Parts: sequence; structure tokens; C-alpha cells
Amino acid sequence: MLTSGKQISIYIGVDPSGPQIHLGHAVVLRKLREFQNLGHKVIFLIGDFTG
Repeated sequence: MLTSGKQISIYIGVDPSGPQIHLGHAVVLRKLREFQNLGHKVIFLIGDFTG
């Protein structure tokens, strides 16, 4: 799929009040940015149900 030349959509959701958010998430965020720079659609959802 990545080599087909078609745009893909990539999604990640984060709960800002969760204790699991840490610097390690920066790896995923950097990769999402790379996909965005390549012309793909990135959806970053910040949940607020518990935040």
C-alpha cells in the first residue's frame, strides 16, 4: 500500500490525563510527521473525556 502512490490516512488518539503519556511517544509523533511530509493524511485526536 505504501508503494502504490496512493494517499493513506493514519490515526492516533491520546488521552491527555493518562499517566502513560511520556517522551517515548515522540517516536510515533515523528513518524506521523514523516508520513505527513510524504503527502499522507494524519489525524491526531486528543481526547477530553477524562481530561
